[in-house]
Amino acid sequence: MKRMIIWGAVAGIGVLGYWYIGSFLKVDACLDAGGRWDYEIKECERGDNG
Repeated sequence: MKRMIIWGAVAGIGVLGYWYIGSFLKVDACLDAGGRWDYEIKECERGDNG
């Protein structure tokens, strides 16, 4: 029974970690491309700078 609880906790942490890293990489890619991340709508805004 303890093993199942431990494996469930590990799986839950893995899923949350995957979600966090994925969202971080999305923001990072936006900023690297010269865009601006809008945290309210969670989308990249790319302006014409030139």
